[in-house]
Amino acid sequence: MGAAVPALHAPGLALLAGLTLAKASLVRGLAVAGCLALLAVPAHAGLRAADGHGQGTRDLAGLLAEHGRDGDAVVYGPVAGGDGRVGRDLVARYVPPDRRPADVLTTAPPRTEGYQARECADAAACLGRPDRVWVVRTGRRDDPLAGIGEDKAAALAGYRVERVWRPAGLTLALLVAG
Repeated sequence: MGAAVPALHAPGLALLAGLTLAKASLVRGLAVAGCLALLAVPAHAGLRAADGHGQGTRDLAGLLAEHGRDGDAVVYGPVAGGDGRVGRDLVARYVPPDRRPADVLTTAPPRTEGYQARECADAAACLGRPDRVWVVRTGRRDDPLAGIGEDKAAALAGYRVERVWRPAGLTLALLVAG
């Protein structure tokens, strides 16, 4: 099996394919488009699987819904690099609204004032002192707080990690006030 086409080449290849199909007869063009669609179905179906993006998004959401309590807060990984965006998106998509922990650090949700969420400049003040805080991170992390950012780490300093789950490609930690 060949290597995947780099994303930077895809627009050029799509343009080339479009120009080629434009010169083909209608029947040939439809046949080629149909074949391409059939080839794309398995890949698309794979992306829609429970861990289709290589991440156990539904597993993480199920854990949050099962173990969450009223009054829980959630802190996501750094906004830079997409860590916080991925976590926010999966919680918004897969966790029922009545089971979501409060995203206390967000001052502007993703895709309203830019692609990433905007977060509170003073994490400790915005976090307050909830009894329990969930930490959602991308990747498998031995320490869910490592690399989370100095401000968030300082805000979470009074908490201890009670439990860590690692669904595929993600880390979910429950911190309790200690």
